[in-house]
Amino acid sequence: MSTHQMVSRGTACPTPRTPPRGRDRRTSGRTGLLVVLGIALVYTVIALAGTLLMATSARTGELASLRVVAGEALFAVAVGAVLGAAVTAVNLAGPAGALWALAAPVTVAVPWGTAGLALGACAVVAALSAVAGCPRTARR
Repeated sequence: MSTHQMVSRGTACPTPRTPPRGRDRRTSGRTGLLVVLGIALVYTVIALAGTLLMATSARTGELASLRVVAGEALFAVAVGAVLGAAVTAVNLAGPAGALWALAAPVTVAVPWGTAGLALGACAVVAALSAVAGCPRTARR
């Protein structure tokens, strides 16, 4: 049976869904990246909070003020951000260089707003987690 006969009898398979084009394709890709970033951020928050709570409760005698604790936590976040930016730059330099050699100069677009939001969320969680461990140390 040919395709024409199948269509005339009404038994043709439905047409396959066409992939999104243009703006729809860009927004669906960006949404997917934001979902992956959100999942990674949740795991990072859990790890950061657990690490800081354990570190704060283990250093009972050294931690006299909340400022010192929050300052150390924010310093750790800042060092992590700098190291993360360096690793990201190295990882993006390879594909950008390869694309430049094969085709045309490529610009890497970094979503600074999203990166800043993630960094701010990590800083807030770090400071709150570090300070939350201090009342425990004062009771001991």
